[in-house]
Amino acid sequence: MNNNTLQAILKLAQDAYTPPVLSASTTETQQVGTSTAIKQAQALPAIELLGVTPSVLKLLLEAVKQHYGDEYNTKTTTQVCDDVVKPLLAPTPSLSLVQALHQALQTTTPSEDGLFQLKTANRFVSHAWRYTFVQVVESLLR
Repeated sequence: MNNNTLQAILKLAQDAYTPPVLSASTTETQQVGTSTAIKQAQALPAIELLGVTPSVLKLLLEAVKQHYGDEYNTKTTTQVCDDVVKPLLAPTPSLSLVQALHQALQTTTPSEDGLFQLKTANRFVSHAWRYTFVQVVESLLR
């Protein structure tokens, strides 16, 4: 697996991407103020519990290794987000990496090894952005 695989997956998401459209006009927002923002927030769909399999984390780790070379294990999650993830998601700025992967993978057939299976999250992960990406991913893979 390589960075080209990850890019191909994200390309599927980008092709299917439709930017969000807010329904309230500027005039309505100015007249109503925060109540319009509250109504818009209430109209949003429920939070999806999107998850990825360990194989997808391994794929992302391979993309990071290819991007940084021998220095990959010194890069923080902030650096990986700025240097690898954000450029991959530039065409779909309102999607997270997990959302983009799920959108792309809904249009593909899962592989036999389950690499591209869509999963409902069964864990919540929180991490400090100053830790190395390798530390975070390896702790998740244990």
